[in-house]
Amino acid sequence: MNFFQKNIAVISVLLAVILPLFIVIKAEKDFAAADIVRFDIEPYDPRDLMYGHYLQFKIKWNWKVGAPDKNICAENGVPCCLCVEEGAVNPLVSPSSCQSTAPSCKHVIKGQSGNGDFHTGLDRYYVDERLALSLENIFRAGKEKFSIGFSMRKNQKPAIETLYVGDKPLKEYVESKGGVIEPPPAAP
Repeated sequence: MNFFQKNIAVISVLLAVILPLFIVIKAEKDFAAADIVRFDIEPYDPRDLMYGHYLQFKIKWNWKVGAPDKNICAENGVPCCLCVEEGAVNPLVSPSSCQSTAPSCKHVIKGQSGNGDFHTGLDRYYVDERLALSLENIFRAGKEKFSIGFSMRKNQKPAIETLYVGDKPLKEYVESKGGVIEPPPAAP
């Protein structure tokens, strides 16, 4: 028997552990190096704001020239993209075909447009059950500004970085409240 045949089990185990480890390390490195862009959000459906432990939202895009009035994605079967211009908070955006993005685009997000909006498929954020109801009530009542951070990775779909309440990441917001979020008082 040669060396390879004798050590096939050891080599298999090493590959099974090392290869996924390298993939995770590369993904974390890409995520850490990506630009973070924040967009304001609003409740998606006030009657069903929380679905399980997820906060559902709709992104309030900062349209460069008003919201799209037609479904640009349906034109000639061309994939639809959103051109995101320079800026870290609520940058200007405009829909376009993915093949012809403007030079002013700092980032491009693939998705679907229609009904005067653009959908990324990223429309909910996991919330700890202990905070969910209070956070939902604050979100619904409009007592704080909420925004979502996207990690804009090169040539990949953006990933949700974190939820912001006011100008603080959710974790910092909760810590600033002593670890407990009180719901706003009920309307009289």
